[in-house]
Amino acid sequence: MARDPDRRAAEIQIRIALMNRFNVLGTAEIVRAALRQRGKGQSGLRPGQGDNAY
Repeated sequence: MARDPDRRAAEIQIRIALMNRFNVLGTAEIVRAALRQRGKGQSGLRPGQGDNAY
């Protein structure tokens, strides 16, 4: 952070503008990757989901 009061104020204004921009964009939608828990070595994903590694 800057030591000069004017530069410090400018940095704070830039940070506030960035935070406001992220708020306008909204929050990310969280999606569960695994639908059910399975035994060792199985991913729990159904075919057609995930990264199409089937």
